[in-house]
Amino acid sequence: FEFALSQPDSSNDIKYAQENSEDFLNLALTKIKIIRELELRKEQILPSVSLSASHFLTDETDQNVNLRGDEETVVGVDLTWTIGNRREKAQLAIAQNEIRQNDIDQRILYNDKFRSLRLLERAMLERSISIKTKESEIELNILRVALFKDRWESGKMGILEYLRSQNDLENSRIELNNLKTSYMSNLQAYLFETGMETPPSLTLQK
Repeated sequence: FEFALSQPDSSNDIKYAQENSEDFLNLALTKIKIIRELELRKEQILPSVSLSASHFLTDETDQNVNLRGDEETVVGVDLTWTIGNRREKAQLAIAQNEIRQNDIDQRILYNDKFRSLRLLERAMLERSISIKTKESEIELNILRVALFKDRWESGKMGILEYLRSQNDLENSRIELNNLKTSYMSNLQAYLFETGMETPPSLTLQK
């Protein structure tokens, strides 16, 4: 597409990237999958069961002859165990760890992505300054070629100086094209990092 200088804003564009960049979207989808698996694991873990028994003894029965004591003495047993196998519990713990790891991965991705956008933004700013400087240089070289042409045609300058001025003009044009190519490469990388096609925060300037 046609070359144009842009105004990236990495602090704002990182928010767009979080909602549209493939890297962020993949992590978000992975987290949704893990959460669903976690809920399934929780349903497969059954609750603990407690069993207790109490026996009331009195002094009035012949059956308690060997268990004499205060009236209403209680003898009891309390048994507790958990229904559910170890594999399901282990898978539940794994899913919980995967959620925590996914949150960590998202923070790492955010930091890496933001750092990359800042570097690309800085590179584009430097290129844009160089491009504007080179365009001014070309304008001066055009005037210089016209001046040297008049001086050569009037016999006040040799042909070599005139040819050298033409070479300087062509070289500056080549350098400008190289700067523009580099700038556009940085811009394409920036758009890719943010997931942008028609970037809302990039103001194109001819």
